[in-house]
Amino acid sequence: MPNLDLYYLNKNHIERICHPLAVTFLNKINDPISIFSAADMKKLDACLNLPRATFNGREMYSDLISKAAILYYAIIKNHCFLNGNKRIATTSLIVFLFINNYWLEVGQNFLYDLALAVAQSEGKRMDEVKKLIIDKITPHIISLKVGGKSRKHSGFLFHLGNLKHNFKELTGKK
Repeated sequence: MPNLDLYYLNKNHIERICHPLAVTFLNKINDPISIFSAADMKKLDACLNLPRATFNGREMYSDLISKAAILYYAIIKNHCFLNGNKRIATTSLIVFLFINNYWLEVGQNFLYDLALAVAQSEGKRMDEVKKLIIDKITPHIISLKVGGKSRKHSGFLFHLGNLKHNFKELTGKK
C-alpha cells in the first residue's frame, strides 16, 4: 500500500468520531465506555503521534498498516481512557484505515479476540505484538477505491452496519 498523502487521526477525530462510534456500537451497560473528557490527554497525544514517529530522520512506521498497528496497540496499552480502551482503539483502527481509503473486512469475533490478545500481552513483547497485529489485519484490509475513485461515501453506513454485526460478541447486543 502506498504511503503517499496519509491522513492521521487527531484528538478531534477521536472525540467526534472514534469515541462516539465506540459508544454507539460497542458500549455495554455493565461495562460503559468512559466519557471523552475524562481521558488522559497527554497519553492520548502520545498515542496519536506514534504513527508519525521518526528516528534519525526516518519514519519508524513506514507504511499504513504498521502505522495502524502502532496506533491500535498504543491506545489499548497506554490506557488513555478510564474504561473502553480496547473498544476505542478498535474504532480508531477502523477510522484510521477508512480515512485512508481502506477497510478492515473481518469476521464476528476477530477484533474482539485481537484486542484481548493485545491487552493481555506483556509490555516487553511490544514488537512481537505489533507484528501479530500486522499479520492478523493485513489479509483483511481491502481498498475502498474503485477505478481510482473513492467509494467510501456511498458505503460507509453499510460498513458501519456490518461493524455493529461484527461486534455482537463485544457489545453483548443482538
